[in-house]
Amino acid sequence: MSRNLFPADGEQLVLNIPRSGPVTSAAGSVLLLFNDADATSSADILDENQNPVFPAGTLVLDEFSMVPRFYGPNDDSETIYARVAQGPVVVLHMRQDARIRDVQAVVADVQDVAKRWKSTLDQIQAAQDDLDTSTKSVRGQAQQALQQARQAVNDAQSQIGSVRTVLDNLASQVSALQDSMSDMTTRVAALEGPAQPVPPAAGGA
Repeated sequence: MSRNLFPADGEQLVLNIPRSGPVTSAAGSVLLLFNDADATSSADILDENQNPVFPAGTLVLDEFSMVPRFYGPNDDSETIYARVAQGPVVVLHMRQDARIRDVQAVVADVQDVAKRWKSTLDQIQAAQDDLDTSTKSVRGQAQQALQQARQAVNDAQSQIGSVRTVLDNLASQVSALQDSMSDMTTRVAALEGPAQPVPPAAGGA
């Protein structure tokens, strides 16, 4: 709860307006302030310097017949009821510049909340950017590893092809060597010729 500043601009001047005769100043008159339109409950007010007022709910009009500035009850009241002497009860309203200050305070609070939300959103965006960067990095590393694996497979297949070529060459050389040995064996056999009979020993029958 808080107290609002009274009265509004345009409600400060108080004049004596008789049913007949001239209008006169009410300077020095006592202004009574109430919480209700029936003027049964005196208002708890403070002066412009926020000091208690005695008697409670009373003010004295200044030399210019103006209502002094004062703070209303501590219940956020925006209106208060006033009467001079036995005159009619009238409504006084809070100063609008006070309301403007309240609105400005609310706007400042909203702006502060908006700034905090923006800061939070910026942090979330930064985290998202970091995540995207990490994801791209991991994806790039995975692609690089896959390319290296594919290159290793290609290299292994190439080496296997080379080994097969070497084995094929060795097989050809072995086959040629076997053919050569077979031909050599045939030639040796031809050189030796058929077996010759052994002549009998001398002096035999």
